[in-house]
Amino acid sequence: MDSSCSKHMNGSTNDLLSLKALQGGSVSFGNRKKGYIMGVGRIEKSLTHSIENVYYVKGLKYSLLSVSQICDKGNKVEFVSKICTVRNLVTGEVVLVAKRYKNIYVADFESLQNGDLSCLSDVDDDVELWHRRLGHASFMLLNNSKNTSTKRCRREENRTLEDMARTMLIDSGVAKGFWAEAVNTACYLVNRCMIRSLLNKIPYELLNGRKPKLTHLRTFGCKCFVLNNGKEPLGKFDAKSDEGIFLGYSSQSKAYKVYNKRPQCVEESIQVIFDEAQHPLGKAAHDKAD
Repeated sequence: MDSSCSKHMNGSTNDLLSLKALQGGSVSFGNRKKGYIMGVGRIEKSLTHSIENVYYVKGLKYSLLSVSQICDKGNKVEFVSKICTVRNLVTGEVVLVAKRYKNIYVADFESLQNGDLSCLSDVDDDVELWHRRLGHASFMLLNNSKNTSTKRCRREENRTLEDMARTMLIDSGVAKGFWAEAVNTACYLVNRCMIRSLLNKIPYELLNGRKPKLTHLRTFGCKCFVLNNGKEPLGKFDAKSDEGIFLGYSSQSKAYKVYNKRPQCVEESIQVIFDEAQHPLGKAAHDKAD
């Protein structure tokens, strides 16, 4: 909780539910260094609620909640020695609590009441967005039954991958030449969301002994920007990132797979900003894939 912060800010793209590229200037830190605003989006509390208008500031080490933005949403913020409370001005209910740790107040999102924090507003497209992020998987596929023969199960699972890959290609407008990337993405998603009914667990959980995190998932084929990151020498006025198309997840690391439009090649990078509102596959990529 920061009373001197004019906007909600975050230093990691992994926490953002969606992100729109933005050249918004810079932010001065206490050590006199600066961080640059690279985008604006929202951070999720769940699949149906999120904190809106969060700036992604490169180099920021903490997530900051702006007191002024919380107040603008119809809340009263009160600081005392050990605790900070956010109270809804209409209902009078305490909707968020931040506990003091040394000289900072850390928000406790587990304290959120059913009457959600006004700045955690319902996002109408969350369900549809997550449906697309999960490869358009149906509830029937997510609860796939194992009460069949092994051979039949394999045929059904292969059909599931084909159906998901086909739907992702059609929905995104990505060329059919990228069918392998679509199938690999479908396999990646199935391993993280298809429940094995006899064990009531997903493949990832059976292999790793824990449930997977899904906050890093993005919509296949969406527009994105990949940081140059020293791959090529840049002039003073050259763009620091290239426009690309998101093609899935690396099998070797936590990186994303991106079709870079400028050199017209597929590369892997963790320095990626996404614009999931668009599926702007360029003609050059279509031509190369075909």
